[in-house]
Amino acid sequence: MPGVVTVEQQNYQRIAKYFDTQYAKEGVARSDVGFGFRDVFRRLGNRNFGRGSALDVGCGTGDTSLFLAQTGKFSFVKGIDLSEVGVQKAREKASKSGIGSPVNFEVCNVLALNSGNYSLIIVNDVLEYVSEADKKQFVQKLMEATKPGGINAMRFASSLPENFIEERLEHEVKLMEQPFRLLFDGSDNALAKTLQFESQQLSKLYHDAGWTVVYGMKYDAERNFVPVQAVTLVVQKPAVDRLPNKRD
Repeated sequence: MPGVVTVEQQNYQRIAKYFDTQYAKEGVARSDVGFGFRDVFRRLGNRNFGRGSALDVGCGTGDTSLFLAQTGKFSFVKGIDLSEVGVQKAREKASKSGIGSPVNFEVCNVLALNSGNYSLIIVNDVLEYVSEADKKQFVQKLMEATKPGGINAMRFASSLPENFIEERLEHEVKLMEQPFRLLFDGSDNALAKTLQFESQQLSKLYHDAGWTVVYGMKYDAERNFVPVQAVTLVVQKPAVDRLPNKRD
């Protein structure tokens, strides 16, 4: 029905508004390369990406995208985010950086991607914000946008304490802040059930599609000042698409 906004769309609108508020604060950079991906880049350091292109999903203010462009391993780097403020700050950083490799930033939801042929896709603290109904489609979009032999590298919260939302809201009250409340409307919305992504669920989606796990690690981390269990997962697409089994 034209004009009807789904629950999932409402959630993404809340997320965009939340991060707009966060990125408007001077000095905030959720996409900082050192946050969760330093070890991943170290392990991928010698990998030859063949001067292909890279996609940074949830690019925030662009630090990871700019880092990828500076490595010289990619002919083109694209960063996408739901936050208009984050993307604008990323563009400003890029214009001042003087980086040789082309880098572009765009306000975009992965679910709206039409195509892609990326050698590397980075997904940093994004999966846990994907609505439950969209998770499988989200991962499928990442797979389709990756070229044969390409890499998906992801970091996400896999397990949150039962009182995570209450503790985070309480912390904001102490700091006299409000942005985290923008994610919720006081009702039992789907987002409250979404702020984590089961690592086994994700691994199975990639395994069933024939991808190979290059690197995986679970570790304790902090999300919005509350302890959580995080996961870093790096997977590789088959160099040749699998053909269906032939039967006599």
